[in-house]
This record gives sequence, C-alpha cells and structure tokens, in this order.
Amino acid sequence: MLINLKNISKSYIHKGDNIQVLKNINLGIEKGEKIAIMGNNGSGKTTLLNLIGTIDTPDKGEYIFNDKKLSIDQPLKLNKLRRNHFGYIPQGFCLIRDKKGFYNISLPLLFRGYTKEVIEEKVDEISSTLKIKHLLNKKPDNMSAGERQKISIARAMITNPEVILADEMTNTLDKESKNIVLGLIKDSRELTAIVVTHDILIAKKCDRILYLDDGIIQSS
Repeated sequence: MLINLKNISKSYIHKGDNIQVLKNINLGIEKGEKIAIMGNNGSGKTTLLNLIGTIDTPDKGEYIFNDKKLSIDQPLKLNKLRRNHFGYIPQGFCLIRDKKGFYNISLPLLFRGYTKEVIEEKVDEISSTLKIKHLLNKKPDNMSAGERQKISIARAMITNPEVILADEMTNTLDKESKNIVLGLIKDSRELTAIVVTHDILIAKKCDRILYLDDGIIQSS
C-alpha cells in the first residue's frame, strides 16, 4: 500500500469555535490507484486532499507512506516527501503572474537543479502532450482560465510524480482538454491520482469514489 491514513482527524478554530473538519478517517491508497473524492461544499474534501499530500497535518492519527510512518513534527522531512513524490494541481492556479508559461511550468525542475537542456526537453514534451505550446510565451494575465489551468496541470506533472493531487482541476477546461488530461492520468498505470471533483462523469473514470459527508467517508 502506498498511502495509509489511520484514524486521521482535523479541526480548525473559526471565530472562536472549534470546527472538526475530518473525523477519524481511515483510508488506504494503492500504488497506481485513481480515486475521486466527492461531497458537498464544506464536507472536508480539500482538507482531506491536503492531508494526503502533506500540505497540511492532522491533529491526530497516523500517516504512513510506503510502509513508513511519518512524524508530523518534522516539517523538513514532510517537505522532502512532498517535493520528491507529489504533484499538486490547486483549484486557484497559483501561477507567477509576471512570468511566462514556460517559466511557470519549469519551476519544479529549476528547484531540482536540472540543466537548461533537460528543462527545455521536458517542457516541450509536456506542452506537446497537453497541446499548450502556444502558451509558453504568454503570461497568466493574458491567458483564459482554462489556459491557466492547463499550465498548472503541466507544472504538476512535469516531474513525473508518483502521486498527483488535483482539486477541481477540470472545472475550467473544455471537453477536448478534459479528455486529454484525464487520458494522460488514466493511461499512466504507475501514477496514483486523487481528484476532488463535483463532476460524476469524471469520478466514474476513476477506480474508486469516496463520498465525504460532514468529515466522514460515507462510502467508497
């Protein structure tokens, strides 16, 4: 098993009140599995996604990755795990506005110290696959919402991560772009993907659907 969450709970303080977002979550994820997370707004979907990706840490419970228990009080180790194994596609794009598409896509490779030649090769490959070569010299402010989303997807996938985490990644995409992205994820047998979505058609393309209600997984 690649990822194993045991009795995970998470709460936040909001206006002086303690709001429990996730309640004793138990979830095992196999390598190569494609999972959709569905539920109403406020049900805890994004919080669960962030915990799976170590972007956030639980109040209690165990997180096990590749049979190794992680300690939530070791942020450097969590950062290393996230950097080396995860690609994240956020709902809000999070692109650098004054940099062109090429730079935004290549950012994870720059952090890893790849050579210029390797970066150019990898950007060319992913931009060809996603049909976004025409966006490489554009800045985000000159792109549509769907184009910015495709740049975010390319950036998350350019390192060939072991796990992709996606939060409503297809909301702004047209039908052709949705099919390209979903095909890329589905055809990568070794890739583990966890997708938060409201689109039942996308969810049905996954191996398993988790329904969250009031911080609890009701069915899978």
